[in-house]
Amino acid sequence: MAEQLGFTIRQRDIRPLDFILSLIDALAGDGNCDTQADLHRKFNDSSYAPC
Repeated sequence: MAEQLGFTIRQRDIRPLDFILSLIDALAGDGNCDTQADLHRKFNDSSYAPC
């Protein structure tokens, strides 16, 4: 509802392939992923490239 009224604006699009690959990398990588914040950090490190 807030998005339809214009209160929120998407800052970037999350592509499903990048998301899945970062999850696989985080969970099967070095075993250093204990929290949701770790997953978020790994996603930002591995897939986000400014346009």
